[in-house]
Amino acid sequence: MNNDVQSPAGSQSRATAVPRTTGSRHAASERGAPGTSGSALSLLILALTLGVAAVWSLVALHQLSSSIVRESVTHLERARRTFDLTRARTLDSLRAQARVMVEDPRLKATLEVDGIDEATVADILGDLGKLRSTGFLMVLTPDGHVFAQAGADELRGLDLSGSSAVKKAQNTLEAVTGSWVIGAKILDLSIMPVRFR
Repeated sequence: MNNDVQSPAGSQSRATAVPRTTGSRHAASERGAPGTSGSALSLLILALTLGVAAVWSLVALHQLSSSIVRESVTHLERARRTFDLTRARTLDSLRAQARVMVEDPRLKATLEVDGIDEATVADILGDLGKLRSTGFLMVLTPDGHVFAQAGADELRGLDLSGSSAVKKAQNTLEAVTGSWVIGAKILDLSIMPVRFR
């Protein structure tokens, strides 16, 4: 729309008015678009960051779990080796103690006497047991019955001929080791035959 306007000095000037139409709305929406795309980009970056953090957390958790399993296996293997070594030393010590006990002159001389009573042998075993300060001692008959004992009252008079350790000891001159369950406890033991002449 063109309007001629006269100025007071008589000169003419031309003013042009631009009507406001949908074009101005279009310009306003173009100005709002950069804000919307910036929000979308921020949301995309946030989602990617959270996704990377979640993946990294899963990888770290998996690595931690694997490390714990490896460490546990290492510790268990070390504990098993330590247990095996300790047990081997204990059994060696029991064999050595059995050899010493069997050769004790007091016990051997007493057992050599025909018709010796259980109380006398139990007394000698009690004295020898005090020197050891742990465990129990006993003397079996050749057929595997408990003849005398010290420190194991629950074994008095039992028939142990079916025990694998007793059977082994009856067929050798060396000390043999084994394990028994007595009173809900597992006990390692050593048995050695007493030979005369």
